[in-house]
Amino acid sequence: MNTDCGIDALNFSLPRLFLPISDLAKARGIEVDKLRYGIGLESMSVSDDEIKLGYRN
Repeated sequence: MNTDCGIDALNFSLPRLFLPISDLAKARGIEVDKLRYGIGLESMSVSDDEIKLGYRN
């Protein structure tokens, strides 16, 4: 039995940009309390890769 397997490295990235949940609710036409107290959201992360690509074009 060969046991030479496993995870060599692990990497993850967190976005630096966040949208307040009140702004998201307003844009989607949803009650803020439904998102904040209903499912416990405070903010929504936004991928900064897409924004960087937008600035380059």
